[in-house]
Amino acid sequence: MGSAGDIWERIVPATIRADTRLSGITGGVLHVVTGSASTSYALDRLLREGAETAIRIASEGRITRVRMRVGRVDLEGR
Repeated sequence: MGSAGDIWERIVPATIRADTRLSGITGGVLHVVTGSASTSYALDRLLREGAETAIRIASEGRITRVRMRVGRVDLEGR
């Protein structure tokens, strides 16, 4: 997930990124876990305002969509 992680760090602001965890890519869908509903809301707004398109372009089409769910974000090791 190196390139996906790099893209995520470039496009998603640190304030949102701090409460997220990338959980994998399946069939072009980047799966993201958020630590709270408020982070999910902020991320959803960001994605709708153009971040999802920027991620698609930066990944050269390997990531076509971002899906998120609220769950546990393990911050150890960061």
